[in-house]
Amino acid sequence: MGSSESTPVQWLSSPPPPNPELDQPWRTFDWGQKKYLKEKLENFSPSHPDVKDIKILVAGPIGGGKSSFINSVDSAFQGRISSRALVYSYASGQILSQNLKGFSIRSGGKTLPFIFKDTMGLESPVSAGPQTEDIINAVFGHVKDGYKFNEGQALTYKDQHFN
Repeated sequence: MGSSESTPVQWLSSPPPPNPELDQPWRTFDWGQKKYLKEKLENFSPSHPDVKDIKILVAGPIGGGKSSFINSVDSAFQGRISSRALVYSYASGQILSQNLKGFSIRSGGKTLPFIFKDTMGLESPVSAGPQTEDIINAVFGHVKDGYKFNEGQALTYKDQHFN
C-alpha cells in the first residue's frame, strides 16, 4: 500500500488556509427590527371577518426541524425556552409527531391569530409516513386536530377526522 517514500496528505500535516469569504457576514440584519416585527405580528388580524386565524402547515422530513421551528417561534414570543411540540430524537429513533396537532402562539396574555400545524415526518414511498392525500387534505383544512396519520390508508371524507 505505501512505501517509505510516501508523503502525508497536505491537509493532514497542516490546516488549510482560511477562506477570505468567511471574514465578512454573508448578509446584514438589523437586529433593532426584532421589536418592530414582534409588535407587527402581535397586532396582526386577518382582513376577512370570518377568518379567525391563519393555519400554517409545517411539513418536512423526519428530523427536519418542524417541531423545533414551532418551539422556536413560541420561545420568541414567550421570552423563554418553550418545548410544547415534542422533538424527534435520532438517538431513540422514535417518531413523536404521529398525529396532526395545532399549536397556537401566545404573547403577553393574548393568543395570536396563527396556528402552526405539526405533522408526521415525510418519508420515501417505500418507508412509513403519511399518505400524500393526507398532506393535501391538511393543506386544505380537511384534517381535524388529533388525526393519527395512517401509513396504509389516507383519510377519506367518511372518516370522523375529516373536516
